[in-house]
Amino acid sequence: MNRTACRAAALLACLLLVGCGSRDERHYELALRYKESGDYERAIAELEAAVRANPRFARAHNQLGILYGKVSLYDRAAEHCARAVEIDPSFASAYYNLGVLYQSHLARPADAVRAYRRYLELGAAGSRAEAVSRIVDGLMELAEVRASLAESADEQMRIAREQEERGDYAAAVESYARAVRREPRAAVRAHLEMARICEERLDDPAAALRHYQAYLDANINAPDAADVMARVGALRGRVALAPTAPPAAAADLEEAARLIREGETARAVELLAAARDRSPEDERVHDLLAEAYMASGDLRGAEKEYEWLRARQEDFAYAKELASVYRRLGEAALKGGAAGEAEEKFRKALEFEPDDGDLRWMRAQALAAAGRFEQAMEEAEAARARIAIGPADLASLHQGHARHLAGRGEFERAAAAVEESRRLRPGDDLSGLEADLLEGRARAARQAGQFAAAERDYLKALSLDPKRWALRKELAAVFERTGQYDRALAELEKAAGEEKDGASLREMARIHERYKGDGARAIALYRRYLAAQPKAPDAAEIRKKIQASEKEKEQIAEIERETRRRPASAPNHYNLGVLLQRQGKYREAIDAYRKAIQLEPSNAQAHFNLAYSYDRLKMHEEAIEAYRKAIEHRPDYLKAYSNLGAVYKEKRWYGRAIAAFRKALEIDPTYAQAHLGLGAVYAEGLRDRQKAAEHYRQYLRLQPDGTYAPQVRAWLGGR
Repeated sequence: MNRTACRAAALLACLLLVGCGSRDERHYELALRYKESGDYERAIAELEAAVRANPRFARAHNQLGILYGKVSLYDRAAEHCARAVEIDPSFASAYYNLGVLYQSHLARPADAVRAYRRYLELGAAGSRAEAVSRIVDGLMELAEVRASLAESADEQMRIAREQEERGDYAAAVESYARAVRREPRAAVRAHLEMARICEERLDDPAAALRHYQAYLDANINAPDAADVMARVGALRGRVALAPTAPPAAAADLEEAARLIREGETARAVELLAAARDRSPEDERVHDLLAEAYMASGDLRGAEKEYEWLRARQEDFAYAKELASVYRRLGEAALKGGAAGEAEEKFRKALEFEPDDGDLRWMRAQALAAAGRFEQAMEEAEAARARIAIGPADLASLHQGHARHLAGRGEFERAAAAVEESRRLRPGDDLSGLEADLLEGRARAARQAGQFAAAERDYLKALSLDPKRWALRKELAAVFERTGQYDRALAELEKAAGEEKDGASLREMARIHERYKGDGARAIALYRRYLAAQPKAPDAAEIRKKIQASEKEKEQIAEIERETRRRPASAPNHYNLGVLLQRQGKYREAIDAYRKAIQLEPSNAQAHFNLAYSYDRLKMHEEAIEAYRKAIEHRPDYLKAYSNLGAVYKEKRWYGRAIAAFRKALEIDPTYAQAHLGLGAVYAEGLRDRQKAAEHYRQYLRLQPDGTYAPQVRAWLGGR
């Protein structure tokens, strides 16, 4: 039975087995089976059915978060993980999943820190906890994260825990209280911590009872609610509840209302803040204080007061006012560059006004500014269904989306976004953006070893923007890896004209030295490089090369003098040819070798070197004759057979080339250069990729660090 059939059978068995139990659990168990078989779509459908049957099914919400993450619906994933921890604040793995989503997919690092910290606080241990701790430390190095957390309820609760560890219990209670005031719903658990400290450390049972009760009022379905109720029962036996704070004086409220009407908002805020301290549960005070803050322009103050009212009123009556506060705070944050905060405020405003197209468009802009383009595009589409958005604005959004997609390596989607931008605003010059995309795609192809694709995209990018000099150097590297040395030199020559550090000159010199055999040209380029970079890290090494070249020139002059004195000395003419050949002076070397051969016709090495100099000058007929002469005088001359095969390949005489390379392998089966030559004949000439691959692999086995190993690996990788 194949694997698919096995999975189907297992799933069928599961369908038969889950008949018992509650409906939500049945859906949940079936979803897990679908998940295990890789059928995420059906797993999600079953989990959605589970949470419809039981909206407070925390485990199902957590699994929905995981699965929506697997299908790249990260916003929905985060919503379900957040719902899971809202239902069960002790759900450690849901906090971890939420942290991963915020950190890796939603560009909300501060929220990631909050989730990760809660995960660690719940007693997480082991390698994952250690990794999370390191992630938190890294994220806290970001200024934007520290700023976002500084005023949050989470930060106040963290400070409270540190104070408690130091034994400063009263200060810890005050920090927890600040957390509650700032985010009443998010900081519900702070009541539980305050109750515990008041009961166990401060011997204040009345305060402990109030905080336990506040926790239960907001979180009656929490997993630990029964334990908290037991504590409440025990405390009620010890102390009576403190009398409820008296309502604020009517005269104070009337005076505050008058001050607001007359524009004396600072005095109104001062009066109402004092009244709030005396009567913290009086909604009339919070109502007027929110109005006073709004009138004074203190949007943060108004936000806190309206959120306090919202947390305590089932029929919240200030939706319009709070939405306005969120909108204005979002606009200010967006203008100030705090895109994450702006998005959060716009999202909160949309909870009250979901059909407001302007709000949706502002949220789309905030999401884009935060780098969350997938959501930005969704929000922009929702806005377009409600209001008219100019094509220029939409085009700019698509361009930003294209850059974002390219940064993630999704080049095809990025290109589609560019085309959509062009459709919306045909007059835009998008050549720079298109060049950016091609550049990114070329680099990705190069890193993957796909050099042919990289070459195409580099050339297209440079056709759009010829002044990308750094790109020319990257293209030169591709040409070098694929054995196109003349094209590599041409690109480096162009780049060298625009740079100051001479790096391209050094690369040109290296190619001439290593691949072209032109020592004189290499030395000239090395000199230019040192003139541009006299203190380069490799300056000492290059000076040694120049000194060696100068020494060779002196040796040439000395041997030339010796040959004039002793013109019948074959060794002198041969040695002169060797030195001239090293300098890249092939024509002069040919004259020297021919004189040596006239005096000593059986010198196989002289015939070989003569052939090599002809070969470098592309004088193939002469090279073939000289290589044959070398073989005639030394029948086991490996290099002569291999080089002769290479010349035959250049002339497209593939049968003769194969015979020459095979003769070399008969002499020495481990001769790597012959395998390299055969691989090139089969790959480039006969288009027999299988045989080419066999010989290229033999070359790499024999010379894994050979001069041409990078090009061979590139060819094998691109098959």
